[in-house]
Amino acid sequence: MVSISLFEKIKKQEKRLRNKKTFNKFHSSNINIFLSYKQNFKISKCKLERCRCFKINKVQFQKNNPLLYTEKTKKNIQKLIRMNEKHFNAAKVKLDQFGECVKRSVIKKGVVYHLETLRKFRSLINNKNKDPEYTKYLNYIESEMCKCEDFSDEIVPWQYNEYVPGIIHLVSLHAHYHTLKLLQSFIMHFS
Repeated sequence: MVSISLFEKIKKQEKRLRNKKTFNKFHSSNINIFLSYKQNFKISKCKLERCRCFKINKVQFQKNNPLLYTEKTKKNIQKLIRMNEKHFNAAKVKLDQFGECVKRSVIKKGVVYHLETLRKFRSLINNKNKDPEYTKYLNYIESEMCKCEDFSDEIVPWQYNEYVPGIIHLVSLHAHYHTLKLLQSFIMHFS
């Protein structure tokens, strides 16, 4: 009960502090002090029991306009990263025992999503071009696909636990974002 009331206090103070943008350094509560120093601290509106913070919004891929796909998918990945951090902040404030953890299925879905992106871009590439720069991109795609397939098939210590450390999900999201940036530069370079 204490954690829920603390959560509600912080949520109210956060809203008040963000709206007023005023901070009295001599007469402030601990929550106001914390929020003034942690400007990037945001609390999610998620209900941890039925969390929607990790929902993937898939984008339709069009071979004639792959740049649109990369831009929209990059925005989705950035949103997922932000929601991850907000979700973890809310879990910490609520003193949830799985504060920095995500379900194993969330990580699997993220890896499958990354694998789908790699397959779509591999379908764009033909192996006939012998330019060394072109070959670098092709090798990157192949190595990332191997990593994703190994990761999804690999038996790891956390495979039989329902909850997994959230850093694994964040690392996976950043890898997907990096892939999208590389493939965007590929499209710009070879179009």
